[in-house]
Amino acid sequence: MTHHIFISYAHKNGEIAASLASQLDDLGLKTSGWVHAEAGAAWVLEKPILPVFRLVEPSEMTEILRMPHGRKIETSEQIDALLDDICKMFSLPRLGGVRVSLAAEDFNAPESWTNLLKIGPWLRNEDDRTISGRGMHNYVLSRNHYLSNFTIESVLRFVDLSSVNRLDPVNAGIVLGWTTPRGIRRYYNLLMNQERLLLELIGDRGGDAYMDYRHLDDGIPFTLTKGATYAITVTVADQRVVARIISPSGQLSYSAALPENPLGRVGLRPWRSRIECERFVVRST
Repeated sequence: MTHHIFISYAHKNGEIAASLASQLDDLGLKTSGWVHAEAGAAWVLEKPILPVFRLVEPSEMTEILRMPHGRKIETSEQIDALLDDICKMFSLPRLGGVRVSLAAEDFNAPESWTNLLKIGPWLRNEDDRTISGRGMHNYVLSRNHYLSNFTIESVLRFVDLSSVNRLDPVNAGIVLGWTTPRGIRRYYNLLMNQERLLLELIGDRGGDAYMDYRHLDDGIPFTLTKGATYAITVTVADQRVVARIISPSGQLSYSAALPENPLGRVGLRPWRSRIECERFVVRST
């Protein structure tokens, strides 16, 4: 039996929702952000509702979600307790949910698309199999976790580029090694913007995505051009990331050392752009 869990969150709390969604997916539970309609339907159908709050008071929520058995999740211990209770509710094992893959995942294929972890509004065009998503705190992530040696083959187009200001420029990225230690997401991001391409580590200190990041090197000159199509191959092996990019303006190669062998999900992060993805295949090597 497949169980579905719905998550409601403010845009500014997108990273928290993404972290929780990832942990629930590891337990075999599907998630959704469209909560108010589903909460009402669940109430009518007498389905169990377990309200969870972070940085919000129950009095601020709709009546259906102001329930006496709701709880806050503002610490890693509270998140662990929530996951334990959910496992008990659905008779699920607390451990063993992580799926380490030796096979390949094709994000654009219908059989893979259904199982991907999608945080935010992602769409798939049935005619040409292109997937698209946009916005900060949104991700599409692999169903499986990948060990240290894997390759990603992608064809990406970046449209609707929108910077906030000169200090917050347009950027997008490819996610490597997504995990949730201490209940907070941690991953490597192959960052692409209108000046550089480089590798950064997000969430190493357990903080928010704005402050808790570290550039692993200076990267290489790169321009993220609106509407341009990029064929990007990323290889991870022996604690090193190698990226090869083919674009209308030419070819680039980039290599960076990793402080560890990554283990986790892989995927896409639109951030301040909309990504149209014609191909995204990840396979162990």
